[in-house]
Amino acid sequence: MVRRIWVAGITLSFDINIGCVVACAYGVGQKTWPVNGQFVADGNHCPTDTVPYCDQYKVNKGSRVMDVILHVGAHRTATTSLQHWLSGHCPSDVTFWGPSYLRAGHHWAGLIRRADLLRVQDMVVGARSARRFARMIAVERARGTRSVIISEENVLGGLQHLWDAGRFYPDARARLQRLGDALGQHITVVALSIRDLHDWWCSLLGLEQLRSGITHNAQHLSQIAADPRGWQSLICDIQAAFAPRPLVVWRHENLAGAPNAQLAAMLGQTAPKVAMAPGTAPWFNAGQYGRYRPFSAAQAAQLIAHDHHDLAWLRSGPPGIQFVDTNVRQPDLCVAEGALAGRIEP
Repeated sequence: MVRRIWVAGITLSFDINIGCVVACAYGVGQKTWPVNGQFVADGNHCPTDTVPYCDQYKVNKGSRVMDVILHVGAHRTATTSLQHWLSGHCPSDVTFWGPSYLRAGHHWAGLIRRADLLRVQDMVVGARSARRFARMIAVERARGTRSVIISEENVLGGLQHLWDAGRFYPDARARLQRLGDALGQHITVVALSIRDLHDWWCSLLGLEQLRSGITHNAQHLSQIAADPRGWQSLICDIQAAFAPRPLVVWRHENLAGAPNAQLAAMLGQTAPKVAMAPGTAPWFNAGQYGRYRPFSAAQAAQLIAHDHHDLAWLRSGPPGIQFVDTNVRQPDLCVAEGALAGRIEP
C-alpha cells in the first residue's frame, strides 16, 4: 500500500509493504487516506470503519497471537509516572518499551518528526526504523511474549510546539498517520489517557512558566480557549491512523496514581477497585505547590464546556473506543509527592 505526503514541493510515496520511499514531481500535494472507500483530505473527519485497506494489515502473521499496544500519552496525564512504573512492574510475559529505551536507541528516527519539518532523508530513515521495529516485534513473538507495550507521548507532538502554537496537538493527525503507515500492521491496540481540558492546559502552561518564567498574555490565552480542537479531535486523529484497531481511553482524574489499573485497561483486564497505596508508585514531573491558573473565568468556562462536550461524546459509546470510566483514585494519593491534598497535578 502506498501513502503520499507532500514535502517541500515534492510528493514522497511511502510503500509500507516493501519499506521504500519514492520521490516524484507533484503539483499541489495533500495527505489523504481511505475512509469508506473514498480518499478524505486532512480535517476533522472521524472514521469508524476504514475497512478497505485494513485487510492488508495482518497483525498476527506468526502462529502465536501477540498484542502490540501503542500508548500515546497524552502529556501531563501522569504518563512519565506510568512509564517508570511499567519499566519495573510488568508481568513476565509483557515487554515494555518506553521513552528511555526507544529514544536512546534512536528507534523513533524518521517516524515522529513534525510534518512541516520533514525531509527526504527523514522518510528514508523512517522506513529503516519501521523495519527495525518489525524485527524487534518478531523476536518478542518468537520468545512467547503475550503483549508488547510501546509508550511514547511525543508521537502526538512535542511540548515546545504545543507552547509555541497555543493549539491542542495541531499536527497530531499528520504525525500519527505517518506512524500508522510505518507500524500499523503490527499495532493491535492504541491507548490514550485524557484529562479535564482546563486542568490540562493549566498544567501544560504551568510547566512552561516553571521552566522559562514566561508570563502568558491574554491574547495567547484567548487563542487557546477558543481552539476548536480537544480530546474528541485527537481521538478522531488516532482513529484515522489506526482504525479499526480498538482505542482504549481512560481519564487522568480516575486512574492517576493507579498504574496497575492503567496496565489492566491496556491489557483488556478488569481494573483493580482501588488505587495503589501512596508511595507505591512514585510520581515524576509532578506539579509544584499551588496551582497555576492563568485563564480568566470566561476562558476557563470555554475550556470546561468543551471538555464536557467531549466527555459526553465518549460516554455515548462511539464505535471502536473502549472508555474506562471507573474511578479508583485515592484523594490523598499524591500528598507525599509534593502536591496539595485532594488534587492531582502531575
